Amino acid sequence: MSRLLVFIFLVISSSYAFAQEITVKVVDANNKQPLAFVNIKFDDSQKGVSTDIDGYFKIKNPKCCELLNISYIGYKDTSIARTSLISNSLIQLDPIMYRLEIVDILPSENPAFALIRNVIINRKNNKP
Repeated sequence: MSRLLVFIFLVISSSYAFAQEITVKVVDANNKQPLAFVNIKFDDSQKGVSTDIDGYFKIKNPKCCELLNISYIGYKDTSIARTSLISNSLIQLDPIMYRLEIVDILPSENPAFALIRNVIINRKNNKP
């Protein structure tokens, strides 16, 4: 009888653990397009996940962390509490604009040419 109770407990607890998996989609806040390969770090650790090509990621153990730190190039970094996520949640990232200064790139002589000229000028000095 006790084995039966242990078996039932294990079946119920394992099914409960599987039911806790959370699937979340990350999209652009403006055009609602999915964002692929977004970095999601758990708390302040190095552990985390990335979104797939369709912008989805899964958390198999939702008690793994308290805070999700989300980062993606060209978008504002976002932090979301794990407790605010439910399965099939949608996270929207806001694009960020960078203002870059103008840079002038002017043509100049290849530094190798000056070296070659010096070799030619000094060829008599370096002749064996």
